[in-house]
Amino acid sequence: MPKSNIASGNFSKSEPHDHVVIAQPDCIRENSQQSILLIDDQVGYLELMYEAIAEIDQKLNIYTAKDGEEAWEKLTGKITISQDINSKSKSIFPSLIITDLNLPKLSGLELLARIRKDNYLKEIPVIILSTSQTESDIVQCYQAEANCFITKPDNIDDFFRVIQSILTFWLGIVSLPTIKLN
Repeated sequence: MPKSNIASGNFSKSEPHDHVVIAQPDCIRENSQQSILLIDDQVGYLELMYEAIAEIDQKLNIYTAKDGEEAWEKLTGKITISQDINSKSKSIFPSLIITDLNLPKLSGLELLARIRKDNYLKEIPVIILSTSQTESDIVQCYQAEANCFITKPDNIDDFFRVIQSILTFWLGIVSLPTIKLN
């Protein structure tokens, strides 16, 4: 099967994938509280990340945002994240954040800076997943204390492998500090 090119938009959710799943559901730590926040202004990338994650962990709570400002509002409780019309606004506290660098309203770098300045959020691992390969972008992200910078692969199979590797590493292998929520 020829590889699809994500950047050109040549993909669909129903397209069969011939990628190898590198993680199994038992690779992710048992913790009903684990969640992930995915931030990208391109819905196709959000859908692909969601699909890649669902293949290995269907119990993980997945939150999404289409820009940095929406992500910040979800992290700080300024918007309601529930579908229930009567629910009160509450913040989310994800185990991991994966964000694009080039976002509208508030860039991934600006969002990262806010997270690192916030005493409540600063311990959350933040992964920058971007199409950029610019050395200055990479350096800026590490200087702003990104946990890692990954260039988005051009094809679906590699993209799935990257997302599943991130999830396996950060939620299944790494020992993260226990954060006490008030």
